[in-house]
Amino acid sequence: LETYKNPSWEIGGDYGKAWSENWTLKFIGLYANKGNDSEQRIDNTYDTVTVFEDFKSFSRRKSTEAISRLSLSYIGFIGHDIEFGSEVAINTLNTDLEYLERISGSLQETSINNAALGVKETRVESFINDTWGLSEKATIETILVGEYSEIGITGDANNKRNFFFLKPTLDYRYNFNPKNQIKVSI
Repeated sequence: LETYKNPSWEIGGDYGKAWSENWTLKFIGLYANKGNDSEQRIDNTYDTVTVFEDFKSFSRRKSTEAISRLSLSYIGFIGHDIEFGSEVAINTLNTDLEYLERISGSLQETSINNAALGVKETRVESFINDTWGLSEKATIETILVGEYSEIGITGDANNKRNFFFLKPTLDYRYNFNPKNQIKVSI
């Protein structure tokens, strides 16, 4: 027998504002909350005697995601669309597992390693990109992204790591027609 409850919801929005004929401000935000509570029970029959709840487990899992992004776009140079800004994302996951097993006729809690854990990732990303229209059919896009990320685990186990990446990208696109395009990325 298994039962599940899934309380989940999310909300998001975006806002854009032209400050002048060359400058545009954009803001995007999202928050998501996902949960999953489950119960599992196994009944077994031994020599025509049914043993109800031979084992039982309860699992609780909750995750959240919060993202916000702020960017400015500038189109003051002929043929160029320049955008720069930052994004912050915070993701969490919390889990808890309880396991009961029939021992000597009664259900008893059984210890499980890392049954209660929390994971949190905080990511900050700053970027600048320039989309350069070479012609009506060809564009080059240069992108530089710097990302800092911290991931931590708490609960029955504890650990934390930090990461930093620079991610440059160069894209060339050529549109043969509205349905066919070739793209080369480095």
